[in-house]
Amino acid sequence: MDPYLPETMAAERRRDLLAEAARRRLVAVATCCRGSALGRSVSRVRDAWAARSARRGAACCATA
Repeated sequence: MDPYLPETMAAERRRDLLAEAARRRLVAVATCCRGSALGRSVSRVRDAWAARSARRGAACCATA
């Protein structure tokens, strides 16, 4: 048996664990910073409503 085999296997295992942890961190960052579908829909409706209200208010004030 190679005397360095356990050390080599342990080093490979550590490298695999570190790579998996890095992947999980990337996934966590990507999912926490991304808005949900419902949040995006609500935001679009809110923005459209605000724009419509602003146009309606501007037209109302322009004719007065």
